[in-house]
Amino acid sequence: MTIQEKVLFIINLLELSDRQVGEAINKSSSTVTHKRLKIGSNKFSEIDFKRLKDNCLEKLNKIQGL
Repeated sequence: MTIQEKVLFIINLLELSDRQVGEAINKSSSTVTHKRLKIGSNKFSEIDFKRLKDNCLEKLNKIQGL
């Protein structure tokens, strides 16, 4: 599975909006839209994947701690 596929899997699985993903990876929602749709040569990077994954896991850990 490529990085692009992994990020899209997380987005679809958690039903995240482009705004939510942008906040997690420190990018604008329009940039996320371009990366999601692969407009031009825009794709999610390894850093984007790590930031999104870490953000999601951090939120899940907070829920688990309740």
